[in-house]
Amino acid sequence: MAREMYCNCPIFTLQGDLENGQTYLKSDFSRIIFSCFLWIYASIIFTNSGNKPWISILAGIVILISGIGIAYFCKTVVIRWNPQVIHSVFAGISVIILTLIVYFAFSLKSFPDWDAGSMYQEAIAPSTGKYLSYNYFAIYPNNIFLFLIYKIFYKMIFFIIGNTDIIYIELLNVAVIFISIIFLYLIAVKLWGAHVGLLTGIICLFFAPFYTYTTYYYTDSFSLPFVTISIYLYLCAVNTKKEISEYLLLIGAGIILALGFKLKATIAIILVAIVIHLFLNQKIRTALIYTGVTIASFIVVFFSYNAAVKQLNIVSEEEAYSYQMPYTH
Repeated sequence: MAREMYCNCPIFTLQGDLENGQTYLKSDFSRIIFSCFLWIYASIIFTNSGNKPWISILAGIVILISGIGIAYFCKTVVIRWNPQVIHSVFAGISVIILTLIVYFAFSLKSFPDWDAGSMYQEAIAPSTGKYLSYNYFAIYPNNIFLFLIYKIFYKMIFFIIGNTDIIYIELLNVAVIFISIIFLYLIAVKLWGAHVGLLTGIICLFFAPFYTYTTYYYTDSFSLPFVTISIYLYLCAVNTKKEISEYLLLIGAGIILALGFKLKATIAIILVAIVIHLFLNQKIRTALIYTGVTIASFIVVFFSYNAAVKQLNIVSEEEAYSYQMPYTH
């Protein structure tokens, strides 16, 4: 059955049609994977159950049964829905997700600490007078881009509202997470059809980190849209029939990846994955051209950003040489 699913709905297929989505949802393989995901999900959440491990076991069983129920519902009911209905249902799910993450942003109390706290304090320093007292950005240059986002954001907030409350950066974090979810849905629809897109939305609805990370405004969440948007632009590029659009979308993907790399270096994995995917699915000449366009835009933005940051004189060359951590850190 898994072999049949692979043939009808291969991983590298970029046709998000109804038939592929139905095949995926009907497969035993997809239900097994979904059930395993739910079991892992439950185990992680209830790991700290203290001296009552039965709570974790019971919760895992309940969530596992719920997951099987959702999979069965998708197979018997959702499979009959047309894409328009599914898009409407996802719109409802996305409203619920947005409501919940906003609720968590206001309900969870946090005090800015560690790297996120350091950058927050530096971003609002003009209004508080409390600047970082050590060579923080010389040690961690990977946080300069995120700091600039904070800085520009709070300048606008202070100009409009007149204060620098921490809730505003948390709401920006909410927006970042929500945008990532929307593009994750669009990616699933593009790859496997609307039915799998809806399943993706359901998983996002129950994905706890989307809610608990609302008050942790750091690169873990801020890098997410750079991943999802770049992948979506790439998928649009290889699906379009207009040559100019292909190149513009690939350039856009390269730009997004370069900026994302400045937030979190592991985003380079997406660039590598795109190159591999191109050579597996395109003719050599086409793959070389597409790869060249994507990497060229990445390199241009990468070095343009470095030049711009150098002009800002946030970190001197001497400080960078003496304190800078490597990308592997």
